[in-house]
This record gives sequence, structure tokens and C-alpha cells, in this order.
Amino acid sequence: ESHLLELGGKNQQDNMQSIRPFQFFYLLRLSEDDFFGLVFLQRPELHAMVPPGDDRRLCAVAGRAMAIGRAKLYADWDLGLIHDHFSDLQEKQEVPPVTTLLLRDSNNNEKRYGQWYLQDGSHRALAYAMAIKENQVSYSPQLTYLATNQRNVLWHRS
Repeated sequence: ESHLLELGGKNQQDNMQSIRPFQFFYLLRLSEDDFFGLVFLQRPELHAMVPPGDDRRLCAVAGRAMAIGRAKLYADWDLGLIHDHFSDLQEKQEVPPVTTLLLRDSNNNEKRYGQWYLQDGSHRALAYAMAIKENQVSYSPQLTYLATNQRNVLWHRS
């Protein structure tokens, strides 16, 4: 909760409500495969990037976003600005390039795409994923908060 408070995002209350039902909370580092396998949000405004019924994993979404280019999909989903903000961080050599993400267990139809849903950090994760796919940067394990009902999840990770 304090991480979300520090970020001060607009969807803070939604995030808090989404993670409160979970029993366990972990801080972990994601492998590249786990990072690219995160389940991305789906909203009508993002259908060009996340079409209904299509793969919602971050890798696929980043590929479609790159094909779309610098389009403005919605007020807070301007792919050009997302790309530029990440590039500015890279130029300043700010580390880590992506602040800590917040994940939760996937639920309902999300489960068919992957184990963990990207609850907070979609813009940051997308920008980083596109930069990796464009060979601008190499992946470094991302520090992540996980809200889950799985006990000892860290012992089950490779």
C-alpha cells in the first residue's frame, strides 16, 4: 500500500481494492520470460493494441503497440509520449528504468493468457517491453510486488 501511495497514480483506489482480497504479498524479481508473460489490461480504448480475444501477454501487446506507432489511443494512452518518457529516462541513465510493478494473480478469463496480471505499471512495462523488442536496451530483472493466494510462491519459481 505504501508503494502505491508513493506512486500517487490516478487508479490508486482501484489498485488497493484489487489487491486487498489476497492473502500473501511478495517482493520478487521477474525473469525476462515472466515479464513478457504478464497479462495486460484490456479496455475498449485499447482495442487497437489489445483486441478482444487476442493474446494479452505483454510480449504480444508490445508487438502490436510497435506496429501502431506513435498513436494516441486514449487520453492517458499516448504511445508516442510513453515512448518519449522512457527514452528520456534512458538518456538520464535513471536506474531502474522501470519502477516497481504491482502484480496480482490472474482471474477469470485472464488466466488463459498467464499466471499474473499487471495491476499497476502498465505504461512503464509497455515502454520497457517495446525498448527491449526494439533492441534499445537489454532486459534486467524487474523488482515486482505480487499479491497472491499462493503460499511460498517464491519456491515455485525457476
